Amino acid sequence: MDFLKKSRFIQYVNRRFFEDGWSLDACSNRALAVGEFSSRDVVCTRTLYRYVDQGLLDIKNFDLPEKLKRREEFGHWECDLVLGHKAKGEEALLTLSERMSREFLIMQAFCQLKAQYSEHWNDIFKTITTDNGSEFADISKLEDISKTLVYYAHPYTSCDKGTVERHNRLIRRFIPKGESITDYSLQEIMDIETWCNSLPRWYTIRQMKYSKRKKIVSIKQRKCSIYYCNLR
Repeated sequence: MDFLKKSRFIQYVNRRFFEDGWSLDACSNRALAVGEFSSRDVVCTRTLYRYVDQGLLDIKNFDLPEKLKRREEFGHWECDLVLGHKAKGEEALLTLSERMSREFLIMQAFCQLKAQYSEHWNDIFKTITTDNGSEFADISKLEDISKTLVYYAHPYTSCDKGTVERHNRLIRRFIPKGESITDYSLQEIMDIETWCNSLPRWYTIRQMKYSKRKKIVSIKQRKCSIYYCNLR
């Protein structure tokens, strides 16, 4: 196997990635540029990413935040809150959006989400990216009780979780800023969630054009539709 023949280079990649913070591309190109390895002992960046997908490296997809943004794997979520009145004790909506499928969930509490998905949690929620505010401080505890990895967005950088931010703006079409969440019934909240998930998206048209729709639908049926959670 070609992988076994390059074991020394693989060890080099693992070490540089974790100890020095190098990207896979930097590992591959630097090894050749400085003559540490010959071309026959090195694999290209694309092959390194394939090794990661196959579980042949110590490096996992979770360790590659830029890859998570490419929306190539189901299970990477963005999380936020939608506030009503900015008053103490005012209810808020917990919103989550999955990066690949754009599946959107509206909940009233995080514990409700954990309870409804408990059996399949690790399959569905591989990573969660959220704000670094105090309201989400306890989410990091998920790493102690599950396989979910939690990432916090950089301060004042909404693009780190642009998918859920976009969906929150859709909610504001129905719940304008300043209006109390308690003014809306449970059924109305459910209808908003359904409308957001049924809204035609540009990515659907693009993926149909390139014959990728079948893959997306099959993954959504397996990972989303089966375990889909409406607010109850």
